[in-house]
Amino acid sequence: MAKRKEGQRLGPKGTGRPGAEKPGRSDAGAGRRGETGRDEKRKQPPAAIVAWEAGPRGARPVAPASRDEPKGRAPSAPGQRRRPERPAPTSTAPRGRQEGRPPRVPESRAGAGRPAATVPAIRVGPEQEILYGRNSVLEALRAGRRVRRLLVASEAMREEYVRDAVGMARRLGIAVEEVSRGRLDSVAAEHQGLVAVVSEFEYTGWGNLLDRLKGAESPPAVLLLDTLQDPQNLGTLLRTAETAGLDALVLPKKRSVQVTPGVVRASAGAVEHMSVARVPNLVRAVEDLKGIGFWVAGIDMDGDRYSWELDMTGPTALVLGGEDRGIGPLLKGQCDFLIRLPMRGRVNSLNAAVAGSVVVYEMLRQRMARGQ
Repeated sequence: MAKRKEGQRLGPKGTGRPGAEKPGRSDAGAGRRGETGRDEKRKQPPAAIVAWEAGPRGARPVAPASRDEPKGRAPSAPGQRRRPERPAPTSTAPRGRQEGRPPRVPESRAGAGRPAATVPAIRVGPEQEILYGRNSVLEALRAGRRVRRLLVASEAMREEYVRDAVGMARRLGIAVEEVSRGRLDSVAAEHQGLVAVVSEFEYTGWGNLLDRLKGAESPPAVLLLDTLQDPQNLGTLLRTAETAGLDALVLPKKRSVQVTPGVVRASAGAVEHMSVARVPNLVRAVEDLKGIGFWVAGIDMDGDRYSWELDMTGPTALVLGGEDRGIGPLLKGQCDFLIRLPMRGRVNSLNAAVAGSVVVYEMLRQRMARGQ
């Protein structure tokens, strides 16, 4: 076998025949080329990993994600249009405020996905109603004639007026129930921690009222309201009449507001201490009052005298018209006097409740001046 000379490569099949050597190549050069080739392979990016997924006809390759696809988004399927990118907001404000909508408030974990809890309703029997608010409930308890059940918010038990209401109810033998504030909120927003289940307001019989007025020791006073429509006005007049010491208030059965829980609240509970009668015809009621010695004065902007020019120290019935048309013509014809209030400004009339309250207190002033 031929010996290989130094620097000579073996030919094919190890025959020792010198191989064809290209000029300029040596073993040292080959070593450097090998190292350079390995470095180039390290710099090349790795080949994309082909994923497979199971399909109805066997496994199939899934297209690898493109470099153009944004991070965090699944690659687009072949033939599927990709949703355009939304431009980044230019403002640093929350997204909801940029678009004119209030920011979204995240739900609490405790209530997420759960239906809202239902508040049990307050049961009211037939011919019963609900009063709410501090003054309405307290005055109904003081009158002691129609409260059936008292409900108190547990969060308001520290209030002094709530403890007073509970004490009065227990002395009267009325059931007291302590409930959550949310249960009272289902009845009214301004309950002030007190709600009472009461019987419907009981009106005074007209015949009984006439008998009582006829036997009164001091000159009686009555206020008649002709087709008043606003519950707030009725509540204000009831409160004025009670504080001024009037004996009764008379309403028509039709075309007039009646005593409701809203009226009771507007009167601050004063209606609980007032005699309120309903009559089918106010003209007939005026005739009955005249029959027992009353003088009847209508409050009208076309009156022929001012309120202080009329002597109202005797038995007096004041007639006040409704908000729209005032006193009706037939009822106005039954009045003995028509009185008015002075007007110095540009507005030519007063609210019905205000006008009635001014005249009622003028009558009280005259009677107090005479020691009545």
